[in-house]
Amino acid sequence: MANADGSGRERIKEEASQPCLSPDGAEITYRAWRANRRGLVVAYTLGPDIWTISPLHEASRPSVSTLGIAFHLRKDLESPVHIYLSHGDKGAEVIRWGDQQQPILGEAPAWVSAERLVYKGCERANCGLYLTDSVYDGTGITQLTYDVTDTNPEVSPDGKKVSSQ
Repeated sequence: MANADGSGRERIKEEASQPCLSPDGAEITYRAWRANRRGLVVAYTLGPDIWTISPLHEASRPSVSTLGIAFHLRKDLESPVHIYLSHGDKGAEVIRWGDQQQPILGEAPAWVSAERLVYKGCERANCGLYLTDSVYDGTGITQLTYDVTDTNPEVSPDGKKVSSQ
């Protein structure tokens, strides 16, 4: 962790990747690589772990908002990648959601607003970035881009622009 100008650098977690700070900076969600603890973990930014969202090594790319943590997960090598949403401190419980009660197949979710996510997905042969109208009822999924190489979307602070890597 460091100040925006690069000063005050401090290592806060070991054997970790894909960090995502909570909006207030008090907590960090990250992918843990420790032998005795793997998966997605929520911790105090300058303190101990609080809880494990998922102990599965395949859970990754967390995105944190004030209302929940979105991430993707492939349960095994043969299954597709699904987007999950975890609300508050509910231990390892996660909620899978989607249009018409079907799971949303996709990866690398990023919050656009308190209810909207953008993610990389493929619906039939149409791959690119997708946007949800509401993650809480799974309605209104719109395809934003049509390029299979669009991945890991990032959202501007005002929520008006999306870029991909």
